[in-house]
Amino acid sequence: MRILILTPTPPGSNRGNQITADRWKALLEDSGHQVAIDMKFDPIHKPDCLITLHAKHSWPNIQSCRAILPDCPIVLCLTGTDLHIDFQPGTKNHHSNETRENHEAVLKSLALSDAIVGLEPIGLSKIPRQFQDRCYVILQSALPFLPKPPKHPKRFTITVLGHLRSVKDPFRTAKAVRLLPSRSNIFVEQMGEALSEQMCRLAEQEANSNDRYHWLGNLPHHLAMKHLAASQLMVLSSFHEGAPSVLSEAIVNRIPIVASKIDATIGLLGSDYPGFFEAGDTRSLANQIATAEKDPGYLDTLNEWTEPLLPKLTPAFEKASWQNLLEEITGT
Repeated sequence: MRILILTPTPPGSNRGNQITADRWKALLEDSGHQVAIDMKFDPIHKPDCLITLHAKHSWPNIQSCRAILPDCPIVLCLTGTDLHIDFQPGTKNHHSNETRENHEAVLKSLALSDAIVGLEPIGLSKIPRQFQDRCYVILQSALPFLPKPPKHPKRFTITVLGHLRSVKDPFRTAKAVRLLPSRSNIFVEQMGEALSEQMCRLAEQEANSNDRYHWLGNLPHHLAMKHLAASQLMVLSSFHEGAPSVLSEAIVNRIPIVASKIDATIGLLGSDYPGFFEAGDTRSLANQIATAEKDPGYLDTLNEWTEPLLPKLTPAFEKASWQNLLEEITGT
């Protein structure tokens, strides 16, 4: 099958949508399909199936595909922006023309899609009932970094991975470690591109004033994974997410996770996961970090909790999930 994957990010980007598209391309090609990635629908690809990320950005492409290739199956993958901003008519400034148009674009994309993919189950529960029979969950796979790098002998290293955007609350961990006692050996390594000049200034200011914090900037993915695999803990502090691949990457590398309690993390880790803190709560996060540093048993508990997920986070499982979806919507 000829498959076209559309993503709003340019080729070579280190952003989440592009990394996801690249991974799917490799998995689908491994299943025998011919796969191309682009930013805009072009019938020159002559796809037998269109897979597109981000409902709002995808609307013009979905509309074009339906008009030119009416029988081409369309698979729409929802992002955090779709689910938690553009799809929610009750969000801030929802009366603005732009927000109403974004919301309408998401609904139109849903209506014309043959399959709707979520990367964790809770997000899909927000989808209107009339589209529920088109919904599929495809968990993001990851591979452990090998050979496993050594831990720092004198530091308890925490990694924070993700591009610096306000929705990710990127400096919550840096603020939390300021509350720790002086005897603590905690050190934070933050990786990700500053997506605005203000975020860049804030990261540099934090690094200059906080001895426990270092911003490494926008590293290539394999180097970011090396730092993650060498750490003792990973913190995800977002106010909302679609389903961050870093959760899968931490789990398969057996790095314990402390995370804000939001839909995306609950959807993967479960509502009773012991490593949650309330989003935006610096003191609660500091308490979790302090416990992680002084209690190895707590770290073991976090890893034991995620261990049952390991078989579902393999490339083979993700590939099979995609193959089952494609067979259902194409009837082959």
